[in-house]
Amino acid sequence: MHSLSQVYKDHPVTLHHPLMDLNTMEEVPESYVWPPFDDYLDDETAKNSSIPIISLSEPSLDVLNQISSACEDWGMFQVVNHGVSSQLLSEMESLGNRLFSLPMKQKIKALRAPDGISGYGLARISPFFSKLMWFEGFTIAESPLEHVRCLMPDDYEHF
Repeated sequence: MHSLSQVYKDHPVTLHHPLMDLNTMEEVPESYVWPPFDDYLDDETAKNSSIPIISLSEPSLDVLNQISSACEDWGMFQVVNHGVSSQLLSEMESLGNRLFSLPMKQKIKALRAPDGISGYGLARISPFFSKLMWFEGFTIAESPLEHVRCLMPDDYEHF
């Protein structure tokens, strides 16, 4: 079995459009406009649906099945009773806000290579869709320290 690094090297993702500065846009470009969510669910399903919530208070095979089902049916889920302190979550949110509030010219300094895993950029699944995702991300698969040094050379210790 190949490592994730090798798979990414074998299947690079090349940007066919410039990265948009989502913080400064005044209107949504047509390339980012997706059909309304209502087109995917009928009214009854939408009314009775919510994102799955999965508790890790007692990890078990059932929890793995819940995660699998949530990923297949929803593509997402919320984890509760995970043991991560609210203080750490708040600190992570604050650091994330700082990171994504940087100007685009600064974020580009940590741009993920087409065959890379870590760095700033679009979701690797972006090429599979006809519309662009309203998304920017900073993928971390190893230590983010080198990327953060590029982004915040004078204030990277918190990361």
